[in-house]
Amino acid sequence: MKYVYICHPLRGDVEGNLEKVKNIVRQVCCEEIVAFAPHLAFAPVFNDNVPEQRARGISTDLALLRSGKIDELWVYGEKLSEGMKFEVEVCLEHNIPIKCKSPILNYTVSLYIRAVSHARQTQQTKALATPVIASVP
Repeated sequence: MKYVYICHPLRGDVEGNLEKVKNIVRQVCCEEIVAFAPHLAFAPVFNDNVPEQRARGISTDLALLRSGKIDELWVYGEKLSEGMKFEVEVCLEHNIPIKCKSPILNYTVSLYIRAVSHARQTQQTKALATPVIASVP
C-alpha cells in the first residue's frame, strides 16, 4: 500500500480547485494507493482568506508530510503556488519522492527542486566553512 499526498493549488478559484482535487483523488485511489488531499479535509475548516487560519491549515498539512506516513508527493495543477512550494520543500527535507503528474508543471517543479537543493548545499557549505571558536575556561 502506497500513501500519496496530493499537492495542488487551492487559492484563487477555491471551489473549482476543490473539484479538480476530488477528481484526482477519484482517479488515483485504488487497492495499491491511498491518496490524501489536505484540501478536502481542511478547506471546510480553515478559511484560506484569513491569514491565521491559512497558516494553521498549511502547518497541519506540513505536519502530515513530516510524520513519516507519506510515501510520495504527487504534484498537480497549472502553477506552483506558495503553499505547494512549502510542501515540496518539506518533502526534500524528509527525502519523500516528488512526482510531477502535470506536464505543464514538469519544468517549473524541477527548476524549483534544483533551486532549493542548491540553496541548501550553499547553506551547508557556509556552515562548514564557519570557524567554531571554543571558549577557554
